[in-house]
Amino acid sequence: QYVKAQAVAAAAHSENGAEYEVSAEVATAVAMIREFATNLTVNIPEQHLHDQREINNVLALIDDCARGVSAGGGGMGMQAHVDTAERARAAHAMCRGAEATVFSEKQARCDAYEIARKNQ
Repeated sequence: QYVKAQAVAAAAHSENGAEYEVSAEVATAVAMIREFATNLTVNIPEQHLHDQREINNVLALIDDCARGVSAGGGGMGMQAHVDTAERARAAHAMCRGAEATVFSEKQARCDAYEIARKNQ
């Protein structure tokens, strides 16, 4: 709060063209902020390069996984897994269709049996 009040007062005086002296505490705070900002601007390009390298590495791993070259290179690619899953889905759908037919036939036979049993 104190530093903010001093900064606002300094800004008001500087707009009027007057010189304004700040306390040693404010001058120290400003120097620390200036040093932090300077170090920040110096380090940002290096940090950006580091982050970009990490992004590129992750993208390469994802690409390797999709092509199946990770884990020793002997694995099958992602498309092979997709194809296997699609074949399994198709087989499952056919099985479910056959199951529905068998259930309908069973239900019809059970209904016929019940009708016959009640008519005896």
